[in-house]
Amino acid sequence: MNESWKKDLEVFLDALRNCEAVTRYREAKDAYVADGHLIALVNQYNVEGQLLRDEGAKPERDQELIAQITGRLKELYDEIMRNEHMVAMQQAEEEVSRILAEIDRGVQSIVRPEAVEGGACSGNCSSCKGCG
Repeated sequence: MNESWKKDLEVFLDALRNCEAVTRYREAKDAYVADGHLIALVNQYNVEGQLLRDEGAKPERDQELIAQITGRLKELYDEIMRNEHMVAMQQAEEEVSRILAEIDRGVQSIVRPEAVEGGACSGNCSSCKGCG
């Protein structure tokens, strides 16, 4: 990469770094990480999920235990999703993801224009002019 490109990249990165959506994301992530109760819920959800996977992998499954774990997972999920920090984090992540996808589409339109003709990826590679 030549010096001119490096300078342009730094300008772009500074703009991205100072973007309100990125600032909201960083603030939401900090609040999420600082919320000990939320982190404990997420950790418990992950443990319960592993227990469910482990029980589901057994040849002789305990259906009552699976039902109990599934119920607990739903309760934990609902509580997690009601948490204001989780809601803010998800909203901020979605906004930043949209920005990153737009940046990626712009880069791809230059590098592989055939891959982005006709708009965004449909998710079905057979319809993509870049692969087929």
